[in-house]
Amino acid sequence: MIQLKVYDGAGDQFFLDTYENSPFKINLSIEDIVTTATTSDFSRAFRVPATNHNAGFFKTAFEVEDLDFDVSVKKEAEVLVNGNQFRKGHIRLQKIYRNGVTGLIDYEILFLGETRDFSSIIGDSKMCELQIPSITHDFDSQAVLDSWTAYPDSPSANGLTGLVNGNVIYPLIDFGNTYDSNGCVEQSRIATNHTAQGSCSGNQYFTNQGGQPGAYGINYTRFKPMIRAKRLWDSIFDRTGFTYTSNFLGTQGDNDEVGLFKQLYVSAFGNDETITVDPALGSSDLFEAQSSRFQYDGIAEFNLEIDDPGNNYNPQTYQFTAPTGANNSDFTFEARVFVECDYGGGTGGDGGNTNQNSSNNNPGGNGGVGTITTIITASEATTASVGEVSGSDVYFGAGGGAGNSGTGGLGGGGNGGAYQNGAGTNATANTGAGGGGGAGGSTGGASGNGGSGVVILRYPNTNTITVGAGLTSSTVTQGSNKVTIFTAGTGTVSFA
Repeated sequence: MIQLKVYDGAGDQFFLDTYENSPFKINLSIEDIVTTATTSDFSRAFRVPATNHNAGFFKTAFEVEDLDFDVSVKKEAEVLVNGNQFRKGHIRLQKIYRNGVTGLIDYEILFLGETRDFSSIIGDSKMCELQIPSITHDFDSQAVLDSWTAYPDSPSANGLTGLVNGNVIYPLIDFGNTYDSNGCVEQSRIATNHTAQGSCSGNQYFTNQGGQPGAYGINYTRFKPMIRAKRLWDSIFDRTGFTYTSNFLGTQGDNDEVGLFKQLYVSAFGNDETITVDPALGSSDLFEAQSSRFQYDGIAEFNLEIDDPGNNYNPQTYQFTAPTGANNSDFTFEARVFVECDYGGGTGGDGGNTNQNSSNNNPGGNGGVGTITTIITASEATTASVGEVSGSDVYFGAGGGAGNSGTGGLGGGGNGGAYQNGAGTNATANTGAGGGGGAGGSTGGASGNGGSGVVILRYPNTNTITVGAGLTSSTVTQGSNKVTIFTAGTGTVSFA
């Protein structure tokens, strides 16, 4: 049994009535398909009667009015043999016949079967429609650094080295800047050998006049990704179901092969000013915001709105308003905190005028007093062996004493070396303080080492912290908050 199933513009299916005594033939003619331009290996023209059932479809699909119809229309169709799909393609209405004697009407239609070739599957698809979950990653400064290790930038690199197997890099490219009313750049410039001009500050540039790193670093958010051309090429083939073999392109899929094609990357965002999310590809209930604040005591102030297609987040009040109709819905919020702490030291002491021929009558100056922290208590600092406790206060980052017996400042500062040639003492560990200066003399005393630093995080006790294996830390509870103190190591910290 041969059947013809067709679909109208709404996607509804119809089984057309055919002539039982003269069904259309389905024998195949073999064609030599050697190019991607081939569109069909099966085509047939045949007639079907204008039954009430068929007439309903044709008048709707092809706008049939008497003998007139739209010749440009084509509709999806399938040829079924005993209920199984024989060919999939489309039909076009070619002619309408009317028998002047009987008054019966026939529709002549042309069925064109589809050949599954590379070009027809790709069709009008765009590169931006590719879904490549294998290159998903967190966008942060470490991701930028990891991307720079891709082949061939590292001596031992192969085709899998780098961020997400080397498939994404964040190149050092100047995409331009914004300028203030004086014509000065408002971001750091990726430029060398720069000196200040007019009212513009020279330290806004990535490198100074000598080519050394300047004081104004480049924020990682100014980097934009480029995707390895081979990963895009492979994704196109993955989408079509085809495979390829090539000496130039290499083997399909991620592997440790190296070669010229693996060194080619394609810009993912062109010259767009910033990386944004296309609202058409995601939910309007999503939003992303960052913070430019450096210290919090209560509400985390995410004041820099990056993406908010639904206009649900208020960067002034730091509040997210649930969309209309979202009653009893669950929303998930993820916050990531990147912390860099540098406790400022106290003012260093004035150096004493000492040498091997003078008496010890001009001692070196004392180190400056460090900074008091209110994040932890004196007892918590003592238990964790951080800072220097004096009464109920905890001091960090003191200055070291000057040579010739200057006293280190309160906050872990090392003492200056004794007259003559005395070495300065090391600062106390976990204080971030300065070491003592060496005393003068015939050989001069060595200076003491500075004390190791410490990072202290305070956060709501409703959050759970996960500390990487490479970090040394301790955690205490303070009422509705927790405090985690880090004293050594390198690793990742996350919150849930």
